[in-house]
Amino acid sequence: MNRLVIKSGLILAGLSVGVVAMQTHVSTPAAAAKTVTTFPKKMRGTWYYRDAEHYRYKTTFTKRSMKLTTWHYGKSQGTSTYKLVKSFTTKHAVNLTSNGHGWYTVAWTNSNMWKSYKRGTYTLRGHQYAALYTGMVGVAGPMGKKASFAAAMHQDRAHVYTKKVAIKGLR
Repeated sequence: MNRLVIKSGLILAGLSVGVVAMQTHVSTPAAAAKTVTTFPKKMRGTWYYRDAEHYRYKTTFTKRSMKLTTWHYGKSQGTSTYKLVKSFTTKHAVNLTSNGHGWYTVAWTNSNMWKSYKRGTYTLRGHQYAALYTGMVGVAGPMGKKASFAAAMHQDRAHVYTKKVAIKGLR
């Protein structure tokens, strides 16, 4: 009987150590992420991009807010303005997280919606333009070192532009 109690105690002790070890493990990108209270200067301004489903997007970043306008087949789907906040419980607002390697994640509060952004350049007919790579990367499953993102630019263009961008820092 004493052996059963001792074995049970050792098993429970081993399980509790395993649970503590699991709780203290945090992935590197998640540990490096930090909440930001203002949109960085390199993201500010008005950015336009299109997708393959005939949507056109206009995103304007100011110091502490973002404004989104969407069109589908040329018809406006509406405009929304979101204030940048630290709290995830504020309604109709966004949180900004710096992930490292130039990546930022905008997460809508009271929602599971988010989008990643990274400033870069896009070469078009031999000219380089400022671009803001935007999109979402899944969190499950294996993935390569690069993923395809929409290239938002300061001028409204008539075509869909995408580029494979390194996702180091995002996951």
